[in-house]
Amino acid sequence: MSSKKPQPKPRRGLVAELQRRRVFRVTGAYVLVAWIVMQAGEIVFPAFELPNRALRLLILFLVAGLPVVVVLAWLLDVTPRGIRITARFHLSESEDAMPDPTGESPEPTGALGRSLEMILLGMGIPLFAFAALFIALTWRGGDTHPAPPTPALAPPPVPAGPSLAVLPLEDLSTGGDDAGFFAHGMHEDILTHLARVQHLKLISRTSVLGYEGTTKSARQIGRELGVGHVLEGSVRRTPTHVRVTAQLIHSESDEHVWADQFDAELEDVFAVQTHIARAIARALEAELVTPTASPSETSGSVVPAAYDAYLKARDLHRSLDAGDRVALQKTQRLYEEARHLDERLAAAWLQLGILHAEIRWFGFDPSAERAALARHCLDRARELGVEDDRLALAEGIFAYYVDSDFGKALLRFDDAARRAPGNSEAHFYRAMILRRSGALDAALDAQRVALELDPLNLAQQDEYALTLALADHLHEAREELIEILHKDPDRRRARLHKWQLDLELEGSPKALLSEILAADRSSWRDPDYALLETVAILANDPQAAYDAVLARPLPHTDPGHRSYQLARLAGMAGRAGERARLLTVARSQFEGLLTSAPDAFPEPERRRIRALFALQEHDYETALDLQRQLAEAVPIERDLVVGAAPLWDLLHAELVADRPVDAARTLERLDSRVALGSIPFGGYYVLTHWPEYTHARQSPTFTAALERLRPDYSLGWKVRD
Repeated sequence: MSSKKPQPKPRRGLVAELQRRRVFRVTGAYVLVAWIVMQAGEIVFPAFELPNRALRLLILFLVAGLPVVVVLAWLLDVTPRGIRITARFHLSESEDAMPDPTGESPEPTGALGRSLEMILLGMGIPLFAFAALFIALTWRGGDTHPAPPTPALAPPPVPAGPSLAVLPLEDLSTGGDDAGFFAHGMHEDILTHLARVQHLKLISRTSVLGYEGTTKSARQIGRELGVGHVLEGSVRRTPTHVRVTAQLIHSESDEHVWADQFDAELEDVFAVQTHIARAIARALEAELVTPTASPSETSGSVVPAAYDAYLKARDLHRSLDAGDRVALQKTQRLYEEARHLDERLAAAWLQLGILHAEIRWFGFDPSAERAALARHCLDRARELGVEDDRLALAEGIFAYYVDSDFGKALLRFDDAARRAPGNSEAHFYRAMILRRSGALDAALDAQRVALELDPLNLAQQDEYALTLALADHLHEAREELIEILHKDPDRRRARLHKWQLDLELEGSPKALLSEILAADRSSWRDPDYALLETVAILANDPQAAYDAVLARPLPHTDPGHRSYQLARLAGMAGRAGERARLLTVARSQFEGLLTSAPDAFPEPERRRIRALFALQEHDYETALDLQRQLAEAVPIERDLVVGAAPLWDLLHAELVADRPVDAARTLERLDSRVALGSIPFGGYYVLTHWPEYTHARQSPTFTAALERLRPDYSLGWKVRD
């Protein structure tokens, strides 16, 4: 007989081996369980106010756990005797198995039980790593208390490079009536020169003014402002001469690095400022990693009386309230006096041009004549010769305030920041242009630079909080506002914005109404009463706002505005007769004001007033037509800050007029540019609770738009009483 040579048994394929080891089953089950865990985290984490990074870390670790589970499923087997290394099999076509190398008969557990145990084993590793890292990031050292939620509340760290705070100069002059204007002006001009030194972090004037006359040590000041050096000094002035002493101190060691004294005739004051700035720059130069640009020379003499008038004007200019017409006029007179006494004082021309632009921008005089005055002053300053960085800043302000040319303004502010990197104003104005253009992340970056240079400037911190809100960082914005109010409890604007965010984030109008009514209303303006009206209506207590508005002193508002607000509140309280009477009174008062003072309201405001009355009188077509004109006059796509308010007013009109499809389109357009919760007297809470929108909310189209835009924080709203 012929015998055949035995053939080797074929090996099983990779796919079959993966199936035998249940790798596919375990992987699929892991993906399903991980997805469920991520969905649970997305719901639970916001409810416990965990930071956003917690959910991101969870997702990353769960994804990283997938290959771990695959490897464990391949290598290990879960049996009744515990976890064992999976036996290697050579299976023939008849599926006969080689004996277990341990000598024991295999007794595998059920497929489902094996898969679940392997998933728990594999998922435990990434979840444990996630918990360990999250705890390490959340707790400091061995401290059991969580780290502060907002790093902005901590003092700024001392930077590695050179940094400097120039304290206000002590005024040692005797006699005279300059009230410290000369010392203040000398201090600011030294700062202006030092701002041009590259790679030097220079704290701005606003933040150092609080240290005037301080008894704090240089070490304490340095730690509070986050700087490595402090400059202190004094100025003594006589009718013809000036003496300035200065000493540079290393803040951490409290040791003197440099000291000097400067004497000059008063008419050479600009040269003295330049000498001081250059000497300080040389003293710091050893710490600079790259060569620095030295402060530019300011040449020419000055008429002392003209310089005095200029310093007084600039001192007033720095603290101007945009609503104080009297202070604006006084500042203008002083600049003009300085210019009259010394026609070649370029700084006076430059600042007067900026003031004319501001007067136009803030609505006191929007005429073409005022724009021409601003342009003439700027041209004259350019002819006389001013430093490039100051000229670039002024040209940027002119392009911003007069021409509304945001592109040109941004270029000039960029140039000013490049030439004087220590000038916080240049960075701040850059941020304002970027914000209006809708580049919110870039605006926040520029504002952080400005605040690093001017950490105690509450006005800039106000604007930073607003940008955070516009960019949908509502919780961070509220923390900034709380910090501002901690520093200055009477800061009206910050308090108003905080109340707005409280309404949006907490969704508890009754509690907020009690807080607002308990506040001091002596400094309130129209926006404060508008928010009170909004909150009272949402709290179903319009009478409370009605009483507060009725008690409002008339000098703080125009009669027509107050009567219109009272009419709305009376209507919300169900008093139709009183509402109709007050609307008639309000219309008569507005028309009388426009007749007696035609310039009282610019044309956009007149259209808005007509639209409001048309809406109250149920003339919806007229109201919608006027609101569309206003929304398209300054589209939100061109100017985010100005364009948001008329677009919200259009949305309000469409909802009251029961045009839900149009309202859904407007809502999507608005939300694509700004966070709804940042809109004054608006927001997602108002959209979902305002009584006049009840019928529109029954529309499937508008309801679907609301659901798509629902913010996570709405899950934490309290149930309305």
